[in-house]
Amino acid sequence: MNECCNTCPSIGGGDCPHATNCIGSQLPTIMEIVEVKKLFPNISWACHSDESKICMGLVHSFPEGGYSKQQSLISPEDFSNYGWIKAIVQALTVKLPLLSYREYLEMEQNVKSVLRGSDLIVRNNKHLFR
Repeated sequence: MNECCNTCPSIGGGDCPHATNCIGSQLPTIMEIVEVKKLFPNISWACHSDESKICMGLVHSFPEGGYSKQQSLISPEDFSNYGWIKAIVQALTVKLPLLSYREYLEMEQNVKSVLRGSDLIVRNNKHLFR
C-alpha cells in the first residue's frame, strides 16, 4: 500500500497532499473513476502518490474490477491537464506502437462515443458533455 492510501480522497480518508499537489481541485469523484473503469476495463486510475500503481481507492470502491499489473493507468496529471478524453486515449495507447495522427484521432472519437453513451459527465478542460 502506498504512503497516502490511508488518506486517499477516493476512500474518504481525508486529504492526501500528493493528490492536492498533483491535481488540486481537479480530482474526479470516485463515482467517475469507477464509471470509467467499467467503460474501459483494460485501464485503471493511477495512484496520486505513485502513478506506476493502481489507485487503492478504486480497488476499494470497485473490487470486482479485474485489475492486473499489466494494465495501463490513467495519470491524474494527464486528467488534470487534458480532461477525461485525452487521458483515457493516452492510457489506451501507451502500450501500442506509435500511432499516426489519423489513428490517434480515430481512437479519440471512439473514446468520445463510448463516453457519450454513458451517464458520466465528462470534464474536458472547460467543456462538459453527457
